Amino acid sequence: MMARLVRWLAILAVVALGLTLAQQPGPSDGLARLINLVTPAPAPGIVTETLRPDLSGGDPDPNPNYTPQGEFLRAEIAHGGKSRVWWRLSAPVARTDALTPAIVLLHGSGRDGRAMLEMWQAIGTQAVLIAPDALDPRLWNPAEDGPAFLNAVLDAAGADQPFDRQRVYLYGHSAGARFALYLAACTAGPWGAVAVHAGSLPGCTPLARNAAIPLLIQIGDQDPLFDLTAVRQSAASLAKAGHRVDLAVIPDHGHWLYDVGPVLAANAWAFFTRPD
Repeated sequence: MMARLVRWLAILAVVALGLTLAQQPGPSDGLARLINLVTPAPAPGIVTETLRPDLSGGDPDPNPNYTPQGEFLRAEIAHGGKSRVWWRLSAPVARTDALTPAIVLLHGSGRDGRAMLEMWQAIGTQAVLIAPDALDPRLWNPAEDGPAFLNAVLDAAGADQPFDRQRVYLYGHSAGARFALYLAACTAGPWGAVAVHAGSLPGCTPLARNAAIPLLIQIGDQDPLFDLTAVRQSAASLAKAGHRVDLAVIPDHGHWLYDVGPVLAANAWAFFTRPD
C-alpha cells in the first residue's frame, strides 16, 4: 500500500512540474521543456593537443610572387543564377574496384582552388580532389558558398568521376579554414572528417551532436592572424559540442601555406584515413 502511494505521489509531482513549466514564457510548451530535462546532452568530445615540429618544413618566408604551377582542369556549374567555378587535377584518380574517397578543398583569401590542388597533388592518386572557388575570392559566404553550393559541386564532380559518397572529407586554409569549421560545427553536411590549417571557429554556436565530426586543426604558434589562445578556445567549444578535436601546434610556424602545404596535406590525409 505504501509503495503504491509513493508511485502516485511521484507521478503527481512530474505532472505538476510539467504544468508549472507550461505557464512559463517561452516558445516551448511545458511538455517539451519536461522532455528536455530528461533527454541526455551529447557526450562532450575531447581536445588532444600535440606539438608537431615535423610539420613546419623550416617555415620559409612568404613568396609574394607565388602562383600555382600544376595542370588543373576548370569546370563550371550553374548555381543560384550564377556561373560557378571548381577545379580538379588533370589526371583523374586511378579507378579501383572500390570507389575512392573525395576531398573538398577550400582556398584562402585572394586565391582560388588551384592553389589548394597544388598542395594536395600527391594525394590525387588516392582520392578525388575537388577545389571550388568562392564567389568572392576574398572570403567564403554562407549564403553564396554554403552547403547547397558545395553539394551541387559534389554532384557535378561525381558525374565526372564517381566517388564514395560515404567518404567525403573537407580541408581548408585560412579563410577556407574558418569556413570549413563553420560547416563542420554549425551546419549539416556529408563530411566524414574535417581538417584545417590556420583558422578558428567563426561567430556561430556549434550544434550539439551525438555523432560529431572528427576535426584536425593545424596551427602555427607564430601565426600572426590566428592567435593560438583563440584557436584553443575554438577547439574547446567544438569539443563541448561533442567533436573529437586534434590540435596540431607547429612550433616556429606562421601563416604561410604554399611551401609546407604538401606536408600538411599528408598529415590531414593520414587523419582522414586513420582506422578509428
